[in-house]
Amino acid sequence: MEPAVVTRPALAAELRAIAWPPVVAAAGASGLLLVLDATVWPNGPGAVTAWLGVTLLTGAACFALDQPAEDVVRSSPTTRAWRTAVRAGGGLVVLAVWAAYAVWWRSQLTFAVPSWWAQGLVGLSLVVLGLGLCAALVRRGRSEPAATVSGGLVFAVLALGLVPVPGDVQTLDLSGTRGSTTAFWVVVGAVGAVGLVWGSRDEGSRWRGPHTGPAVHR
Repeated sequence: MEPAVVTRPALAAELRAIAWPPVVAAAGASGLLLVLDATVWPNGPGAVTAWLGVTLLTGAACFALDQPAEDVVRSSPTTRAWRTAVRAGGGLVVLAVWAAYAVWWRSQLTFAVPSWWAQGLVGLSLVVLGLGLCAALVRRGRSEPAATVSGGLVFAVLALGLVPVPGDVQTLDLSGTRGSTTAFWVVVGAVGAVGLVWGSRDEGSRWRGPHTGPAVHR
């Protein structure tokens, strides 16, 4: 039997189904904050503006998972996992933007700066958490959860900067020297990964569900 291959029209149709205006709006707001942080308020990746910037970048990826037509596309010959993977691909763009911002900042400063891997871990954990929450909520029947998830992440990041975490965990410390901080963000990313895997599963089967899989070439 010929292996299943996703057709370009199916991929293009899935990308067209994304609500791009809120994605672009969140990405634009994030870009503005990062530019301001790099010019008007040059405080670097550990600043509040930078934290809000990476959180709004995560929001841009989250909005790509909104599926107002979930009830319609559920009957299409594609799995939920495939649709989620296509839409979650924006998370890779988000991580690339955050990495470029962090690398640029490191090249501008001569004193001690946040660790590159600590910044990468935070960005990865936030993106995976946002996507995981959205995927799980879509599966639970919330077709457009991105606004709620994005707002919650912004609030959570601000709260982490104001409210001490038990155990003296410096959650916003990007020096890469605190094991407790690293463990905190690893747990955050793991929670998001569990939500993303669970939210990507189809109903009715352990893995693939009742659908036949992505469209195939004939």
